[in-house]
Amino acid sequence: MASEDMNDVAAENQRRVAHDLWSIMTDLLGRELGEVNLEAEIEAEIGLDSIHRVELSTRVSQLYGIPVGVEYLDAADTVGELVDIVAAAGSARPHDRTP
Repeated sequence: MASEDMNDVAAENQRRVAHDLWSIMTDLLGRELGEVNLEAEIEAEIGLDSIHRVELSTRVSQLYGIPVGVEYLDAADTVGELVDIVAAAGSARPHDRTP
């Protein structure tokens, strides 16, 4: 696979992870967050506190089938940093739920 193709795959992966995380956060908070904003501060702007991060960790681990501990999510200040952490934790593909 050419380098350009790999970059395209990585960019698509980042977009998918961003969308998934934004959807999970919207659900956790019980309110619409609008368009995905990678610059948004997780706690100050989004309102995701430590309890929400625990639930986010669980949902991300279930969705992608990879362990993503709260300690990793705590390292992120912005949504973009959170996306990078989750994408780096594995190939970040939704876990196949079929038996």
